[in-house]
Formats: sequence, C-alpha cells, structure tokens
Amino acid sequence: MKKIILFGLALLLLIGIANADIYVGVVDGYVLNLTGNTMSGVSVTATIQECSAGCTGTDTTDSNGYYVINNLNIAENDTINVNASSGNYYGNNTGTADQFYTATINITVAQVPNSPTLTPINDTHNNSLITFSWINYSDPQGLATYNDWIFDGTTYHNVSSPQNKTNVDFELYTWYVKTCNAYGCSPLSSDTFNVSNLPPPKPSLTPINDTNQNNITFTWASDGADPDGDDTYFKFNIDGNITSYATSPKTLTLSNGSHTWKVQECDPYECSLWTTDTFSITNNAPSTPNLTQMNSTSATSKQFHWTSGTDPEGDTTYDEFQFNNNTIVSPATSGITQALSGTFYYTWKVRTCDVYGACSAWSKDSFVKFTCPSVASPTTPGGGGGAGRPGGVITPKKINCTENWHCTSWTPCSPKGIQHRACNDWNKCGTNIYRPIESRACTPAHCFNNKKDHTEERTDCGGLCKPCEALYLKKEIAHPYFLFGIKGIDIIYLILGLVIGIFIVILTIMVTMKYSDHFNLYIRLRLVHWQISLGSKKHAFADYYEKVLPHYKRLKKELIDEWLDNEIKRLNTSAKRRLSKLKIKRK
Repeated sequence: MKKIILFGLALLLLIGIANADIYVGVVDGYVLNLTGNTMSGVSVTATIQECSAGCTGTDTTDSNGYYVINNLNIAENDTINVNASSGNYYGNNTGTADQFYTATINITVAQVPNSPTLTPINDTHNNSLITFSWINYSDPQGLATYNDWIFDGTTYHNVSSPQNKTNVDFELYTWYVKTCNAYGCSPLSSDTFNVSNLPPPKPSLTPINDTNQNNITFTWASDGADPDGDDTYFKFNIDGNITSYATSPKTLTLSNGSHTWKVQECDPYECSLWTTDTFSITNNAPSTPNLTQMNSTSATSKQFHWTSGTDPEGDTTYDEFQFNNNTIVSPATSGITQALSGTFYYTWKVRTCDVYGACSAWSKDSFVKFTCPSVASPTTPGGGGGAGRPGGVITPKKINCTENWHCTSWTPCSPKGIQHRACNDWNKCGTNIYRPIESRACTPAHCFNNKKDHTEERTDCGGLCKPCEALYLKKEIAHPYFLFGIKGIDIIYLILGLVIGIFIVILTIMVTMKYSDHFNLYIRLRLVHWQISLGSKKHAFADYYEKVLPHYKRLKKELIDEWLDNEIKRLNTSAKRRLSKLKIKRK
C-alpha cells in the first residue's frame, strides 16, 4: 500500500512535468554540401511555425552529418523550418510533420558571398538628396546573388547600387548592405553619417525699463548669420502670444502690470533659443479730491465745489462728478449746479482720474433738502376793548426718513467663534428699526488645521467645532488571524480541504491504474518518452522492451476507448522510432 501511494505521488509529478515541458515531436536529417557529401559539426536549429511553447530546438551534426532534435511541440501537418550554419557555410530547408509528430528534413549548405564594400557618405547639411552606393563581389561557388539594402529601419530586397533618398530628416543614420545567394547571406557591411542643421544664434534685445506709459516700442537685432547659410526670420512673443515673421521695431499698447517679451531667430528647419526681457507698466492713481461740505438747505438749486486731486507721476488729470444716482458727468468742473426739489436726502461724490485710466477713490458728501410750510397769521377778535392777541406755536411737520444702512465686511472668525462688523445709516434717520446684526457665530479656523487644539475633544471636532460623532465612525477591528482576505477559522478549513482533495486524486489514480490496464500502459509509455528526453536512455530502452512492449502486444486488440487507444498506438510507434536511433543492443 505504501509503494502504491508513493507511485501515485510520483505519477502526479511526472504528469505535471510532461504536460508542462516534455513533448514527443522529433526532427532529424542530414546536412550535405553542394557536392553531396555530409558535413559534421554543423549547428542546426529547428523552429515550428505557429507554435506557442516547445517551438525551437538545436543540435550539432555528428561525424556522419546526422542530427536529431527531440522534445518539440509538434502536431501533425505542422510546418518546420530548419537552419544550418558552420563558419561561412549556411543553408535552410522546410518540412512537414507526419501523423507520428516526426519529420525528416535534409539540408544543403553552401558558402555565402563576401560582404560588399560601401562608399562612405560624408556628414552633410543638405538633406534633399542622399546617394547610397557599394561594390559587390562574385559568389565563391559561382551561384547567382542579390543584395539587401537596409536604411532607416526598412529592408529593400534584391536591389542594386546606387540607391537614392530625398528630403531625409536631420539625424544620425546607419545603413547596411548584404549580398546573398540561395543558401545564405554575407555579414552586413555598414556606414554611418549625420544629416544636421545648426540653428541661428539668439537675437539681441533692447531692454525696456519699467514705465507708466502703455504704448511700448520693442526693438531687437540678429546676433549673426545662420551657421549653414539658411534664410532666417524672427518670432516675437509677448506674454505668451507668438507672432511669426515679426520685424523690428514693433509698437504695442499694453495694460498695466508686468510683461515678458521674447524673440527667437529661425531658419526653415529650426529656431534659436528665446532671448527674454521683462518690464512693468505701473500707473498710480491721483489723490482723492477735497469736497466743500454741503449743509442742509431749503434752496431749489446749489453749486458744488471741490479741489481736484493730483497725479503722483504728473500725468494730465480730469474729474468725474455724480449727483445722487444720476449719470456720471465726465469731465466735470468745480462749481457745477444741480436743481433741488421737495424734501429729500441727497448724496454727491467726485473722483480724479489721469488720462491713462487710473482713478482715485470717490470723495463723498450728503445733505438734506427741506421745505418749511407757510404759517397763517392768527385771527384778531372784534369788540371788547383791551383784549390781547392770542398766542400760537408753529409745529413743523416731520420729515419722512428711510433708513439706508451700509456695513463693513465681517471680521475673521475669532478663536471664540464670533465675527463682528460695523453698520452706519447713511440717511442718519436716528432710528434702528432696520439695523442689521453686527455680530454672529462662526466656526474658528483651528477646526480645519488637522490638529487637536486645547478646546477640541479630538482632531478638529468638539468644543466650538463640529461634533465628533459627525466626523468619526466606529471602525471594525480586524480579525487577528487574517490571510489573503480569509479569516482565522476559514484558513483551517481551506487547508483541510486541500489535504482531502489531494488524497482523493491519489486514490482515484490508484483505482484507475489497478482496474485499467490500458491507462496503466498509457502512463508507462509517457514515462518512456520522458526518460528518453531527460532521463536514462538505457533504462528507457530496458523498460520498453521488457515491460511496455509485452503489455502493448497483449492489450492492443482490446478496444475500450477510441482516444486512449489512438494515443497508446501513437506513443508506442514514436517510442520505438526514437529508441531505434539510440543504437542500443537488445539483450
């Protein structure tokens, strides 16, 4: 029982190896020269077409010029290419495998021609026409020859010297030529040359100083002729906008701010590096004008006076005036008159601008236009001398006032979580009915710094920050025994399952071998092939003639399964053929 179990385990191992690396295909034959004599010491390589594994094998011919290549993954009717080489002798042939996965392919080898002599090509700038020429030599055996020319990764078959290429790229090239006959090709002859272009030199720029002017003139010049004598032109780049074929000088109107300009000189194939300069246009706004304050009035028109602001760069300036929300008057002159009516709260403002568009902040003022009602004279009573005139009090009507609140921006959130702002009623009504709030709660900045501050329960939560329950979820604790996604107890079940599965496979093979002589014979034939290729050939010879062949003769007439019977016949024929070539005498 112990021997049966060991044999089963060995059988599983052998079947896996045979399926992975052992094949029964065989290619053999002889290598001959042009006179028909065999050649020894020739290296032979066999390659199976349309094959994915076990596709190639090598051997060296013996003293009789014979070679044999085993362990090939050959199927019936497969096409096999065989190449032979020894020194300057080359040859090849093609054959087809038979039903027993074997093929006999003889190869004739001959000397290859001598390598051609190439005419070297000098380095050049002219890429319009390149001529390739070489000298061929006659075949040493008088065989017909042809040339293969290789340039820029492309092989041109059966060509003659010279060959031409036009408008090639500027780069380094290596070209090759070999001379071939029907049996092989000479070593490659090669030559290297460079087709190059040198760019023009960088141009020189006239630097531009920082200024308050918006109209800028750019000037530049070439710093020398193109090294290859090519025609050139300039590219102009201002703040990333490129103009080709630009000429100097060039004038542009630019906005305020920092500007970068570049120029490069180009030939038809390549450009120089950019030459760069940077400058800034800064136009400071004038100062704010000073307004003559306007008092409340009952007049129906008023003149508005101010003193204009001044420009720090001395630019020409003008003023802009706006009364209430009317259209802005530009330019405006101090002393402008505006009509007033009814009882109303008026605003007016003035600013000073320079001719380049920079304006000061608005200077603002406000006042109230009011109307006093007329008062009737008191009535004088008749009769009764000595009576005095009754007294009276003039009570003015209340002026309607609409609150017009304006607030500053909110201050940053304080560490206590509060923001503030200040609000003022521009209409100065003296009431707070519509006064906006001037403080509010907020989330402090320390709630977003990824740190646990002293007022926080955990990182960025608790205290004045969000509740920690909103940021942290309970995480499942990983199982202490965890492997490839399988938890502890599952690993034990997996191991037990693998052990039981292996035991069932071994038991199945044992039962099959015991009750199926045909399957046992199939396995023994597989082992014989394995021994021939990788093991002891003498043991394979003895096992086949002493154990396998008698077994085969006894069972060959008993048909149980078409596939298994055909496999046994094929393996037996192939084993007998391979063993016959070992030249081992039977006892």
